[in-house]
Amino acid sequence: MNNKFDELFTVLPSTKPNGRKSMENHIEGFVLIAFLLFSGSATAQQNHKRLATVMTYNIYQGTELEHVLAATDLTSFVAGVSTDYANVIATSFPERAQAIAAEIAQNQPDLVALQEVALWRTRVPSNPLLSATDVAYDFLEILLNVLNAAGQHYAAVIVRNNFDTQGTGFSPSGFFDVRLTDRTAILARTDLSDADLRISNPQRQDFEVNAEFDLLGKHIVVLGGWASVDAKIRGKNFRFVTTHLDPVSPLVRTAQAYELLQGPAAGPLPVVMAGDFNAVPDEPPYLAIVGAGFDDTWAAAHPLAPGYTCCQVPPDSIVNPVSALSTRVDYIFARSGFEVIDEHLIGDTPADRTPSGLWPTDHAGIVATLQYPNK
Repeated sequence: MNNKFDELFTVLPSTKPNGRKSMENHIEGFVLIAFLLFSGSATAQQNHKRLATVMTYNIYQGTELEHVLAATDLTSFVAGVSTDYANVIATSFPERAQAIAAEIAQNQPDLVALQEVALWRTRVPSNPLLSATDVAYDFLEILLNVLNAAGQHYAAVIVRNNFDTQGTGFSPSGFFDVRLTDRTAILARTDLSDADLRISNPQRQDFEVNAEFDLLGKHIVVLGGWASVDAKIRGKNFRFVTTHLDPVSPLVRTAQAYELLQGPAAGPLPVVMAGDFNAVPDEPPYLAIVGAGFDDTWAAAHPLAPGYTCCQVPPDSIVNPVSALSTRVDYIFARSGFEVIDEHLIGDTPADRTPSGLWPTDHAGIVATLQYPNK
């Protein structure tokens, strides 16, 4: 008998001097220890079956478009398009995707919610009457290719298009058109059995309320929305929702939060919502969500830690040597009795930067391991 079991037996000594009773007590002790060990193992296995790991990450489209939005005439607009697209190139998503993929590989989330999954397209020479169609950077394709090359098994189970906008810039070779399609997406692992992960009922929906403004005589609608899937992970069902609430208007953000609560969050399934909500914890969108019975899983796991997720500065650079994260606007919300087993930030320390000094994105990501209610 090994030493570990010998030590366990010492806490169950014989109470009688005669050999028969001593042997009976040892047998009883062995049975008790075996029961505790095996029941503990069974409990651990059962708890493992009730765990789901999810991630949310705003992967940064490469520019805040501030030069375009500041344009006051056609000349400054063309200059703004040129500058903002140059920033997209400088913030090299192919390089940043390596760091983002490394975080996914290290944490092995079952589901990943992604925001600002940009699709950048160009047309050379410029023809403003036609939509640009030549793909320059497809952030989703780039990230999935990097994951695959690293031996990681993920696929996009739903992608939704948000706003789609195009402008004309200028380079030494002449005028060109550049087009941005903003997207959100959900990735899921593909290396798990159906018993461990099954995805169904993908849904996506535009928000009814969106920010609107005029720029140089053109009316702009900043279209947003949500995407969701129903996931069955290790025999347990829940709905996983991602969104990127409006960055422009507090009133629009609040209306969109209520649309989430009345839409994908209103069904009978337990719900996990993960994304960039563009609101700090004392603002109406956050208060509406927690008021509807959702737990802020970061606050549950780390009630005294700030958990800052936004944003690296200066805008369009993301090469600051020290993290500038100073607000919390990204969240994983859960309802229906989930317990937070672990939650931590990713991409928030200088060690997470790329070899050239780029942060993976201008946000930190969040990874949470949640335990289903024991029902």
